[in-house]
Amino acid sequence: MTTSKEEALLEPKKHVIFGNDFPSVFEECNSMILASIIVYGVVDLRRLAKMGVLKGCGIQELEELPISAAAIVRLVAQNREALFDQIGEGSTELYLEAFDSLVEQDAFELDYNVETGETFLASFDVVQVGDEHSESELVHDISVNTSQKQITVAFRGCTTHADWRTSANPFLSSHTNPVMLEHCEDGDEVKYNCCLSDEPKKVSVHDGFYNYLFRPAQHDQGINKYDTILKSLVSLQKQYPGYHIYITGHSLGGALSTVFSFFAAASGIFRDPITCIPIASPMVGNLSFEEAFKSLEKQGRLRCLRITNHVDIFTQLPDRGALLYASYYW
Repeated sequence: MTTSKEEALLEPKKHVIFGNDFPSVFEECNSMILASIIVYGVVDLRRLAKMGVLKGCGIQELEELPISAAAIVRLVAQNREALFDQIGEGSTELYLEAFDSLVEQDAFELDYNVETGETFLASFDVVQVGDEHSESELVHDISVNTSQKQITVAFRGCTTHADWRTSANPFLSSHTNPVMLEHCEDGDEVKYNCCLSDEPKKVSVHDGFYNYLFRPAQHDQGINKYDTILKSLVSLQKQYPGYHIYITGHSLGGALSTVFSFFAAASGIFRDPITCIPIASPMVGNLSFEEAFKSLEKQGRLRCLRITNHVDIFTQLPDRGALLYASYYW
């Protein structure tokens, strides 16, 4: 028999899970795929601008931010040759094909918003870019979509040697399950919530992905990327009340989005659920991690849709037979 105090601890916060204020699944996936493409382009364009070889309109907006997705697509088209020459064909070929598809499908005219009079790409603004020390640290951007009321963090996929080394690390590291922790209103960790007896006390996460997010950064007074991004999201939600938080990324970016979403949703900071839509992500945790992740979904603190191609071997790595990685069922 449980006491009233135990019942209160067991009762999750009230979250909006299936509210009408969320876009359709197609709209959500469409915007997250776009965000996962845009982050590649905006970071490389900023590199060209620093080199002094970028041409076209919107260079000042690119450097100072915000800049619309429509402007980014135009700049990529105008600087395609420079991207090949300065960044390298191997690093740009795949995402440039994705940018080409946006132009071929006349994406500038898609999803016209009657209320704002804006096209989808014009209402999608990149407001922050985390590309400092991009050769040795993870890279991300944050965008605001006024037509769908989304604040989106997009993590870039494998591009640098550091990215590939991070992905190639096959080991798991054990961590306290954040779902088991009680939190004050400011999100500070206090102690185990012993009433959640079904929750695993420990979860194991891909060591490379975890460290990419949580190791001290080379700037920002050593604050890790996770805390830096979390602080930005809290600030942007105050600036854009009623907007939902989305986390996405392609490949390595998809893995980082999964790990980030898990810890952010468990932090107790956000009232509404975080939506995670990883694209072509490798596996990131063991069976305990999967169990804890799904617990957050059941509590309405996290929504997740994993997008994969069934013939993509990268999404089935690392080998779960050897390291007990979880398979995904979202």
